[in-house]
Amino acid sequence: MAKMGNSTYRTRHAAPKFVPVGKKESKWYVRTSPGPHSASRSIPLGSVLRDSLKVASTMTEARKLIAAGAVLVDGRAIKDYKFPIGLMDIISFPSAGQHYRVVPDPIKYLKLIPISGEEARFKYVRVIGKVMTNKSMIQINLEDGRNIRTSMEKYRTELQVDTFTTLKLNLEDGSVITKFELKEGSYAVAVAGRNVGLHGRISEIRTSPFKSKRDSLVTVESSNKDSFQTRVINIMAIGGKSPDVRLD
Repeated sequence: MAKMGNSTYRTRHAAPKFVPVGKKESKWYVRTSPGPHSASRSIPLGSVLRDSLKVASTMTEARKLIAAGAVLVDGRAIKDYKFPIGLMDIISFPSAGQHYRVVPDPIKYLKLIPISGEEARFKYVRVIGKVMTNKSMIQINLEDGRNIRTSMEKYRTELQVDTFTTLKLNLEDGSVITKFELKEGSYAVAVAGRNVGLHGRISEIRTSPFKSKRDSLVTVESSNKDSFQTRVINIMAIGGKSPDVRLD
């Protein structure tokens, strides 16, 4: 009988270019499990420990740390070494008091930066859709796989958001602290495309009646007056007049 489904492994040459592994050191590379981030835009947790943070010298050591519950992702103990780590995820080592955030980078595409314990309490995530579950409830779908279900009354009075709005979440209780709308004047960063990692204030959003919102053209102007253009789907609002989150 023919084998069904995708392979559970991949060669290192087939790994995304931003994954920090030597292409000639070994043949095989860990393939991410199904999860909140796609395989093309994420790094397996085991590889993060071994190749990015260097807290383990081999994948066996990384797997032991993960299996022991010594590594938290967004405040939860993850015991799957293939778990996909992607944009704005928080990696924590409680016993060492160390925390890292995954941010976009112009060279590496994704990089981990050290953050404080206070910063590790919050996560930034985009709204990618909304759906009515019944006449009185609405579900807000977030980019990292989370869902927020709330009553229509509360949504209209407290939590009304548009698609591609960024929510600042409290990881301890899942509550929404604040929101950053994708609009002219907001501070934003490119999270995909050839301008990934570049950031600045949005100077213009050009919509078209013949295109969906995700394909609208956004012009972002940095502090040194350089500017770039990209689609809405490639942009993430991270503040008002200034960024609310560190990117380096």
